[in-house]
Amino acid sequence: MIKTKKKSAGKSSVSSYKTKLKIASDIGIKLDGTMSLRGILNKLRHLKTKNGKNYSSSSIRLFMAAFQWKINSDGIVNENINKLKKGISNKIRKINKEIAAEVAENGLVRNQQKNYIDWDVVLKIYEKVKNNKELSQENYKDYLLLSLYIKFGAVRRIADFHDMYITNRIKKDIVNNYYVRQKNPMFIFNKYKTKYKYLTQKINVPDELNEIITTYIDTYNIIGTLLNMTESAMKSRIKLIFRRYIDKDIGVNILRHSFITYEMRKMNHKEKTELAVKMGHSNVMQSIYEKKTVVDPIKIKNNKKHITKIGRQKIYGTDEEKKKAQLDAKRKWRKKNSEKIKEYNKQYYKNVVD
Repeated sequence: MIKTKKKSAGKSSVSSYKTKLKIASDIGIKLDGTMSLRGILNKLRHLKTKNGKNYSSSSIRLFMAAFQWKINSDGIVNENINKLKKGISNKIRKINKEIAAEVAENGLVRNQQKNYIDWDVVLKIYEKVKNNKELSQENYKDYLLLSLYIKFGAVRRIADFHDMYITNRIKKDIVNNYYVRQKNPMFIFNKYKTKYKYLTQKINVPDELNEIITTYIDTYNIIGTLLNMTESAMKSRIKLIFRRYIDKDIGVNILRHSFITYEMRKMNHKEKTELAVKMGHSNVMQSIYEKKTVVDPIKIKNNKKHITKIGRQKIYGTDEEKKKAQLDAKRKWRKKNSEKIKEYNKQYYKNVVD
């Protein structure tokens, strides 16, 4: 069961728009009607990323969406503004068609080809994670994390779960996301990318997933948020889970592509529309997500334990863990260099007195 209310720009989208608008302002782009769309695009074409590369079509589309949002928010209406708005809308549609054509032709784009895996492989890895869930709390948390994407019946974006609060009843709050622990448990999504389209979503939690969640909460006395992880930590953790078994960087975006490709093979139009609502995106975006490329068979490794780093890169589950580790590192450094610090302080105060 999916219930939907209506309408305002998503918080994460607004944040992205403001970042793009700041970049645009810094290179002299004006949205007051004094600059044509051609002039705006010429400036964007010369813009480089931090790595010195040109912006992708998807990034240009995000700039266009930000400009559209800014113009609508300002509420200024005149002939030049209306012409600019129409041009921006046409440009977004054109980019969408170009991206869809590229995907239709190649199946996968950019580094997706290198990291893409079929959903069958995802399910095999999930079974391995499930078999190791009793080894520790962290192993069970890995199992819960993957279950949210594999047993829900849709792969939501990462921000939809990272800050999800546990509650025993439906709240009037329309800002945060909730797991409601009641007779008919549900997820309530108030904070997600396409809230402007679908508004507040109330979606029933499948029985199997609900049992996994309640076991985790009861066994480890979880209160507050379900995962207690930052969005960044959650992204890293998902990659680490898959790294235990395959040499690929698998994030939620790849999982969304893989799941849709797997599911849409057996769906009619009505079912595809229902899936798009549950996934939190449009039918058009869903068709772009669907892949047609066959990838090479993947050898799955058999590591059991939860891991916290790749090479020298340490991953922390929460901000508190990261701060504690930083403080511990400072203490160790001070202890190791105590004599040097004393000598430095002695010399410093001597110079001050002199």
